Amino acid sequence: MSQKAVAIAVAVIMYLLANAGTPPSGTPPSGGALPPSQPPAPGESRPGMLQPAVVSAGEAVLRAGPGTSYDPVVTVPRGTAVTILSQQGDWYRAELPSGTTGWIWRPLVELSPWSQQPPPSRPVSGRAVVGYYVDEPYNPSYDSMIANADRLTAIAPWAWVVAADGSVQPAGDAAALGRALRAAGSRRLSTYALVHNYQNGTFDSDSVHRLLSDPQARRRAVENLALEAARYGVTGINLDFENVPPSDREALSAFVRDLAERLHRDGRKLTVATPAKSSDGPASAHFAAFDYEALGRYADGVWLMTYDQHYRTGPPGPIASVEWVEKVVRYAVSRIPSHKILLGLPAYGYEWGDGEAARALTYAQAMSRLDRLGATLRWHPTYKVPYFTVGSRQVWFENRYSAGYKLLLVGRYELGGIAIWRLGQEDPGMWDVIARSL
Repeated sequence: MSQKAVAIAVAVIMYLLANAGTPPSGTPPSGGALPPSQPPAPGESRPGMLQPAVVSAGEAVLRAGPGTSYDPVVTVPRGTAVTILSQQGDWYRAELPSGTTGWIWRPLVELSPWSQQPPPSRPVSGRAVVGYYVDEPYNPSYDSMIANADRLTAIAPWAWVVAADGSVQPAGDAAALGRALRAAGSRRLSTYALVHNYQNGTFDSDSVHRLLSDPQARRRAVENLALEAARYGVTGINLDFENVPPSDREALSAFVRDLAERLHRDGRKLTVATPAKSSDGPASAHFAAFDYEALGRYADGVWLMTYDQHYRTGPPGPIASVEWVEKVVRYAVSRIPSHKILLGLPAYGYEWGDGEAARALTYAQAMSRLDRLGATLRWHPTYKVPYFTVGSRQVWFENRYSAGYKLLLVGRYELGGIAIWRLGQEDPGMWDVIARSL
């Protein structure tokens, strides 16, 4: 990693540590100096930019003025994020996320080198920032794509389903897909049509097995996908076959090889979404069919689905703990050229309770549940994710801070970028963290 990349990574780590104890519902205060109506006190200095910091002592008292003789305003626990507004001697004037201000003794806080300067409009490293795109009535991706087009480099819209006989059908409203592609094209975003085997509410294992085990059906699917890609004018295809039987491992690799060769003839690309794994265990029905080395050789990109570590029908836990994600990445780079790998970045959460399958939540829905249930937001110090519990109910989700820890892995392992699942579900503050991290 270059010295510049290391410096950026250190800055991001400090920023995240400074904010790890902050409830993720708010956004950092913005602005520079205090309003002219509040003149500086004698001896008070003001930084040119606001400075984030974190309370490093067991607890700290914010006071009405710069000294112990002033009345306490509020006591805050260790890990609380504050924004330094000014300094007078050994005292900082600080603002809490709630907007409360007061003075805090300088040894009780740790400053971050990250300043609240406007982030770059696009990632400066040239890495890919792909947003998966789904056009559904309740949480559509369109508004997020439009709002964050200057941070994205591509979208991957849910496009077509491949049947067992190799035929290709729309997976949704063709007009809505065209609208998304036109909007992306006008904003100079690349487009990767997401192709899958999702049928009847599940990724159909039987259908994909019949397709892959029939050479004629495979050839038909390859040609049909190439024709659809040309008809819609997309940059390429993102192949998202899931629940592929382990016995179809070689057939899946051959299908990827043939589809990539066919798309390349038209100047298009093939990327493959792969389940997350940290070894090549042949016994797993979920990921044994995915030969990372072969897929990395044939495809133009491999997008790791580093999420659903804990899934809807399983026990509660993090969607993507940073330690689990790193294990997956470490294995992936041992088999696939790192520049071809995009790290899957989840933007959602799950609510488990009463022994039922978990309910999927967007970031906004998770925060709404937090307020409605009167719960206390917590931060897991090992997993680096937010969560909360009420009785038997557990909610684990992702926000800007948990995303930041995973984004550090992109630079550490020199990956090609990220693929967000999915647009419209995310914490809006995640975009600034992405822009500062990549």
